[in-house]
Amino acid sequence: MPYQRLQHAPIKTKLAMINFVATIAALAMMLMVMMTYEFFSFRQNQAAELSVQTRIIGDNSAAALAFNDPRVANEVLAALHASPSVDRAAIFLPDGMQFAEYSRPGIGHRETLRRLIGQGAQFDWSGLTLSQDILLNGRHAGQLVLEANFNQLYAHLALYGAITLLAGIMALAFAGLLLRPLYRTITQPILLMSALMQRVSSNSDYSVRMAHSSRDELGMLASGFNNMLEQVQQHKAALEAELAQRLQAENRLDHLAHYDGITLLPNRNFFTAHLAAILDDTLKSDKFMALMFIDLDNFKTVNDTLGHRVGDLLLRAAAQRLMQAMREKDIICRIGGDEFAVILENLADVQQVEAIASEAVWALSKVFHLEENEIYIGASIGISLCPDHARDLSGLLRSADTAMYHAKALGKNNYQHYNAEMEQCARKRLAMENSLRHVLERNELLVYYQPQVDVETHRIVGFEALLRWQHPEMGMIGPDEFIPIAEETGLIVPIGEWVLRTACRQAMAWQQAYAADLTIGINLAARQLREPDIVDRILGIAAESGISPHLLDLELTESAIMEHSESLMQKLGRLRQAGIRISIDDFGTGYSSMNYLKRFPINTLKIDRSFVRDIPHDSDDVAITQAIIAMGDSLNMHLIAEGVETMEQLEFLRSNGCSRMQGFLFSRPLPAGRAEDLLSHGQDQWIVSGYAIPMQGMEDSPK
Repeated sequence: MPYQRLQHAPIKTKLAMINFVATIAALAMMLMVMMTYEFFSFRQNQAAELSVQTRIIGDNSAAALAFNDPRVANEVLAALHASPSVDRAAIFLPDGMQFAEYSRPGIGHRETLRRLIGQGAQFDWSGLTLSQDILLNGRHAGQLVLEANFNQLYAHLALYGAITLLAGIMALAFAGLLLRPLYRTITQPILLMSALMQRVSSNSDYSVRMAHSSRDELGMLASGFNNMLEQVQQHKAALEAELAQRLQAENRLDHLAHYDGITLLPNRNFFTAHLAAILDDTLKSDKFMALMFIDLDNFKTVNDTLGHRVGDLLLRAAAQRLMQAMREKDIICRIGGDEFAVILENLADVQQVEAIASEAVWALSKVFHLEENEIYIGASIGISLCPDHARDLSGLLRSADTAMYHAKALGKNNYQHYNAEMEQCARKRLAMENSLRHVLERNELLVYYQPQVDVETHRIVGFEALLRWQHPEMGMIGPDEFIPIAEETGLIVPIGEWVLRTACRQAMAWQQAYAADLTIGINLAARQLREPDIVDRILGIAAESGISPHLLDLELTESAIMEHSESLMQKLGRLRQAGIRISIDDFGTGYSSMNYLKRFPINTLKIDRSFVRDIPHDSDDVAITQAIIAMGDSLNMHLIAEGVETMEQLEFLRSNGCSRMQGFLFSRPLPAGRAEDLLSHGQDQWIVSGYAIPMQGMEDSPK
């Protein structure tokens, strides 16, 4: 227990205890040595003094032995009374009989003093016994035996010990006084270090330092302690900086996980989590909420034409307009690409939703001024209501998405509410998309050919290749239904190559059999033009089929021309250098501009059927058609009118300078066998009075 207490005692106490014990031990050892020395030295001196006395007494008592006078002998022994250390003495005759004795008064009863054998001193702890032979005339006359105590010795030792002990105590006290400064030099730095450690532990303040100047172990300890604090402070600073960076990174990651980096709007993760919570609250409280899916119309065209930087600016500007069109409490999210979602809660009625949707459509249809560009887009919005259209998250999302696609199908830049018929259309579209992925391997695609006629020479000068899909369950599907799906999914690329290869081979066969100058027009989708190796593919297919490049006419839409204008111009330039003809299909319905007509290597303008349909009765269509013909003539371009169905249309076009036409007046699109019949039976079979007899077509659609 004392040892445990000493273990937990302060260093000052431990040092004092060590000093005390060491000093006491040293004094005790010194005292023992001195006392031992004094003991044996005093005893030896006392023995020497008594030896002298025994010789004197022996000599004085020799006469008493000679005269056999015990009285005198006793008187001689009585002189020992002057020596306080002598307790008893006796003179023995040679025969061992006691002749005289002396005993100090008050020593008590003791064993009878006996004659010793030989002479000398014998010692024990209580005293010594000394014997001395008495000689008379050289002869042994008797023996003197003297017994002495060590009282003076022990009294001397006691006094010596007391003085030594007092000196030791005084030395210990003096040493304590002298050691106190030493204690301070040792314990003070340690106590200071302990106080600093407690301060550091309590306040986490690692900037404190311990002042020290000595070069001893304590100085080294203080220096090491300061170095440790320095390293801890640096480590703490580095750790705090790292934690701050990590916290900033975590906040950044959290922000990136829930917010869009371009528009700064909440993203899909945020949208999904909050929509689920709002939907749950709506169902519990019988409130009314709506979900709007917003898709920016023509955004891809802008992004591909003007670059991703302008595309990002457009997304940011569109987000700003959406926020201005919505209520402050509405949640607007960018859920991907050019798609936005808006959560509307606490609504009064459906009319309020429609008012907000109309405001959004109007806001996004206005011109955007971005980096010296005037950009027009629009928005297709799908609306689903809870609980009217769905009561669960997936159903609400699906309904809004379906309504948005329906809005796009109706011409874009409008909003549509979800209804059950849309779901059927969406399922049909999904089924069509799944089937479309296997059309090539299942050999379900067909190429139809519509003749192009020169009304001046009364001859078929070429064909336009038109794609059809013979579905085993849905029947014949027109391009207007599946081509948009193929373009969205990217399937138009392999399908387009198949059409190009099939039509080129067919045209080559007809050229060899019937007319060497017969042209073939093949539509090329915008998605195909974005392929980096499209030119090499087209040239490869043309070389593979053997068709002459100048008889191959690639038909592009105006919107396709406007995408990737710089890169597309290079691709079209390579095609023109190879001799391939370039036509603009449905001219006048898109971004008609003299600028791109001058920049791009275009051979032919095809007048869209929407302008031909009402001529010569509609004055606007008449003016537009005449302007297109005049534009083509001024640019030395060929002209082909589409959708010619009446003799009046034919006469108007011919009289205004457009001699090449195609339409139901001449023939509907025909499968390859029926189209070949037109060529194989000769001109007399289909020309009457200089004009073509309408052929019986296979279908009603013009394309």
